[in-house]
Amino acid sequence: MLHGITLNPDIKRVVVKDYKRGIERQAQIINIRDKFNLYFVFIDSNQGQKFDIITYNNSGQKIYIKTINEELTSTSNSVELVE
Repeated sequence: MLHGITLNPDIKRVVVKDYKRGIERQAQIINIRDKFNLYFVFIDSNQGQKFDIITYNNSGQKIYIKTINEELTSTSNSVELVE
C-alpha cells in the first residue's frame, strides 16, 4: 500500500503509475479537514518500486507529479504532496 497526505485544496484526484508495467491506479482520498487529506492505494509487488504520483484538479488538469523510488526508501511508503 502506498499512502500519504495532500495539503493543497485543489487536489481532487491522485493517481499512482508504476514504471515497470505502466499500470495506473486511482488512490482513495479521505478528507480529514480543510486542506488536509489522506490518500492511499493498494499496489502489487509485481508493479516494481518506482512510481509517479500524479495529482489532478476538478477540471482534470495535472497539478503536481512526484516520482518516488521505494528501493531508495528504507522506512515508510508515505508521501506528502504539498504543491
